[in-house]
Amino acid sequence: MTLNADQYLDPMIVLERKEQARLRKDAQCGNCVNASTRIFTDEPFCKVRYQTYGYRCKFYQRKDAK
Repeated sequence: MTLNADQYLDPMIVLERKEQARLRKDAQCGNCVNASTRIFTDEPFCKVRYQTYGYRCKFYQRKDAK
């Protein structure tokens, strides 16, 4: 397995960057009805075809909205 160039730093810095990236994505799509989580990897994804999780799109709908 190879690492990205930015992952050859201190492991704590790499972990912190990953957490910050996940929090940014969750802020954009985390409360959407189309957001889901993969069972085995616990990785979030968008159920709308060809949409990237973390970029709010025209299909964004809040879970609590009716």
